[in-house]
Amino acid sequence: MTPNLELTDIAFRRHQQVILDSVNFAVSPNQIVALLGANGAGKTTLLRIIAGVIPDFTGTVHVSEQTDPIAIKAAISTNFDHDLRHSHQRLLKYAQATRVLWPHFDLAQFETICEFFELSTAKHLDELSKGQRKQAQLALCLANRVPLYLLDEPFDGLDLMHQTQLQKGLLQFLPENASVLLTDHHVESIANLIDRVMILHHHTIQADTSADQIREQRGQSISEYFQSFYQKED
Repeated sequence: MTPNLELTDIAFRRHQQVILDSVNFAVSPNQIVALLGANGAGKTTLLRIIAGVIPDFTGTVHVSEQTDPIAIKAAISTNFDHDLRHSHQRLLKYAQATRVLWPHFDLAQFETICEFFELSTAKHLDELSKGQRKQAQLALCLANRVPLYLLDEPFDGLDLMHQTQLQKGLLQFLPENASVLLTDHHVESIANLIDRVMILHHHTIQADTSADQIREQRGQSISEYFQSFYQKED
């Protein structure tokens, strides 16, 4: 099956400093993949390169076999497209405006996801709590019915109840054959959600393995595996 995402020899420098170098991997349909790494490892930078936010990189990004930047943007949905903190607009009005920008945005699906989260679309954006803002961001992201979803710390700062609710929503409303690439600092909180773990370290992917293999063959939790990887250098 053709990957929903394939990266070949991705490299990026900022002010002559190497941020990413020789990044190569593919993500198959129906996979939820965690991109893990220390603070400053380049995880968010890599997501933004894939999304087309950072254009001055070398290498190739394929999304559903597309390489054209406009086609790639149309095939990707991200939670970081939606900064909802500084607007008094109502959530439904924001979603209606989003529909104009994203050709695959399904407004009815957005309203269904908000109902699942018990989130009123009549709320003003600047009135949303942090948990509600995360719900709204994920609802907007998932209502855009595309092959690839990029989620940068979608559960950050949430209590266990809200994390669990968002993860259930992600699994329930993710389109068939879609893929997710996500980052999260709280490794164990996503352990039951993910199919695969990649570790970004020293500018490139240093480890890439299935979550089941970590648990069953290594006898480790995802968090223990992540920590042991860094302990090798101590």
